[in-house]
Amino acid sequence: ANISGKTDIKKIGMKLVNKYITALKSKNYKPATINANLSLLRNLLTTAYRKDLIDKVPYIPTYKIVQTKQKILSEAEEKSMLEWCRANNQQELRQIIIIGVNTGVRISNILDVSLETIDNGYLRVWENKTDTAYSVPLNKKMKDFLPELQPFTINYQQAYYLFNKMKKELNLDTRITPHTLRHTF
Repeated sequence: ANISGKTDIKKIGMKLVNKYITALKSKNYKPATINANLSLLRNLLTTAYRKDLIDKVPYIPTYKIVQTKQKILSEAEEKSMLEWCRANNQQELRQIIIIGVNTGVRISNILDVSLETIDNGYLRVWENKTDTAYSVPLNKKMKDFLPELQPFTINYQQAYYLFNKMKKELNLDTRITPHTLRHTF
């Protein structure tokens, strides 16, 4: 179904709208793109109604969008990120990735991690978003990493900048953010 300038606006009803949706789906458009097209059609028909060009505006559904914001790193993605850090001499970003994936701590707290925040097999987080101190038990990977741990010299903005630079150079999924490390944990 092609709703274009050649379609009589008075003939646009549910049957034609459904054909249009089917045509958009057959082109493998993502739900957000289908919704953008339907919104444009809805606005066009509403304007036509307000100008008395049509008697009523047909119901135009919104295509359901499955929330895809949260992303979990695959082992391959994590490995490529760590390899990129080594190849580009980005030890602090490498530490952020290792700590984030193995503790689930937010990036703002990762930057405070040091040997002083490690106590008896736990990472102690004293200041955080919820103002509630908590402890995270260290897994084997994290315990094995401790001898390599160096104090952080970068700040939050620099960490985000480096992460996004790496993400772009590796052509990673756009949904991957530093917070993805927490979701991966």
